[in-house]
Amino acid sequence: MPYITAIEYYESIRVIDAQERLVEMQMADYPRMKAEGRKKMHREMRKAAHPEHLQKKLDFDEFIRKMQNG
Repeated sequence: MPYITAIEYYESIRVIDAQERLVEMQMADYPRMKAEGRKKMHREMRKAAHPEHLQKKLDFDEFIRKMQNG
């Protein structure tokens, strides 16, 4: 593995770790959040868990075929 790639991976790990800590802090505050804050946090988590670029898009005809064939 090239050195520059290893450095990028290492820096990415630090970013991911920091993001994880922020989520943990939000979860700790969840019981005291207002309803709107809870909804916003849930939307953000759902978007993070299901990124659009990883979801398969179906056109309408393909959707109909899948629904008719079970």
